[in-house]
Amino acid sequence: MEAPKIFESEYRFCLILWENEPVNSTRLVELCKAQGIPYTVDAAPGNTGTDANVLGSCAEGIPAVLASLPIKNMHSPTEVLSLEDAEALTALTRAFVTSGEIKEVFA
Repeated sequence: MEAPKIFESEYRFCLILWENEPVNSTRLVELCKAQGIPYTVDAAPGNTGTDANVLGSCAEGIPAVLASLPIKNMHSPTEVLSLEDAEALTALTRAFVTSGEIKEVFA
C-alpha cells in the first residue's frame, strides 16, 4: 500500500502532534463524564473518510481521536442528524478548547 501524500505544512503539523500527543480518547471520555456530556465510544477498523486515517499512517503514525457526529444520508438532500448529538459534540468541543490542553501544546 502506498503511503498517503501530504503537504509539507501538514507533515510539520503531524510532527508537532506526534511530539506532544495533546489528547487521547480516554481524556475526551473523562471530559464527557465530568461535564455530563452524553457520548458513545466506537472503534473504526476501516477507512473513516476523515483525516484521522492519514494522521495514523504518516510519519511514525500519529495517535488520532475522531470525535464525530452520526449522520444518515450525508451530503444528500435527505441528510438527517440528531440535534442532541450535535449539541453534545459542540459541548465536548467547547469543554476541550476551554480545558487549557490546547494552550499547553501550541503555546
